[in-house]
Amino acid sequence: MPDALQQLLQWSTSQTVQQQAGNNSSTAVAPKEDVTPITPGSTAAAPIQEKKFDTAILDHIMGKSEAVIMREKLAIAVDREEDLSERIMAMDDFEMLVESIDNASDMQNMGMWPKVLDLLTDKQDPIIKLACWICGTAIQNNPKAQEAFHSHKPMSKLYSIISSIHPTNSDIQISNSTRAKAVYCLSAALKHWPAAITDLSDDSDRGWSTLREGLSDPDATVRRKIAFLINTLLLQSNDHPEGAPRDASSSSEQPNQMVQKMADTKVVDALIKSLVKPLPMGPDGDISEPDWDLQEKCTRALVNALERGGLDGEQRKALAGLWRGWKIDNEWENVGFTETEAQEALKLL
Repeated sequence: MPDALQQLLQWSTSQTVQQQAGNNSSTAVAPKEDVTPITPGSTAAAPIQEKKFDTAILDHIMGKSEAVIMREKLAIAVDREEDLSERIMAMDDFEMLVESIDNASDMQNMGMWPKVLDLLTDKQDPIIKLACWICGTAIQNNPKAQEAFHSHKPMSKLYSIISSIHPTNSDIQISNSTRAKAVYCLSAALKHWPAAITDLSDDSDRGWSTLREGLSDPDATVRRKIAFLINTLLLQSNDHPEGAPRDASSSSEQPNQMVQKMADTKVVDALIKSLVKPLPMGPDGDISEPDWDLQEKCTRALVNALERGGLDGEQRKALAGLWRGWKIDNEWENVGFTETEAQEALKLL
């Protein structure tokens, strides 16, 4: 029998014996009181000591709580003296645990956010990547965790990572896959976040600059993720908090605040440039085939900006020229538009 089960059996047996002894003494006839005095040198009978149960036995049998496991995994992750493979494994496990909305929400109460966010400045690229992944998973579609994340002001760290700059040490190389994971985290941080415009505008519009520059990033995956994020922000730009008044700013006659900010910070111009002067594909830039995935995301974003009044005359003209060229070459489907959708968009131009 395993030691843990043996100890549990012994403890259970001892408790049963003590309980039975107590029951018997309560029902038995009380004996005549012993009045023998205790003389010097004599000793009274020692009381029976109750054996305390080792809770580690239950942990072994029933398993630890997820909160305990999270603490243990995070302790390994933040230990820079620990083997890198052990840290990576611990962070993988932690990320799976925070897929649970309850676990992710509890990170704030357990004081875990500062430690997790500190990993964004680690000296190991795989650790930074996993830290971005953990943050993104924890806050995605979880307003409580998202608010806790923003309370620690982490956005500047994400902007640095996306821009290939380590937040504290410029000598550390940030991989493309880590930068792409940072965009994933940024998307989770901004999706349905009421203060998205404010956060992007902090530090001299650093967030908007990150989006604009991301559309011309050397890595195609980063470009696509940035374009998708921009379109997401445009789609949610008409969202209003419950009970908030709606005004003309959400109509196509006048750009709303999100669209106006994208226009002012040249994000809209960068979207058009991605279509008019696309960057070459492939590691050596030797692939002539257009990146239709990126072009579809940029086109969707531009049409959504157009519908919200975010394109000026020159921008409309540039997009209209592309639109008509796609019509001639029957390439609307390549950017994910049906003929009906394309005709509707052309009317707006």
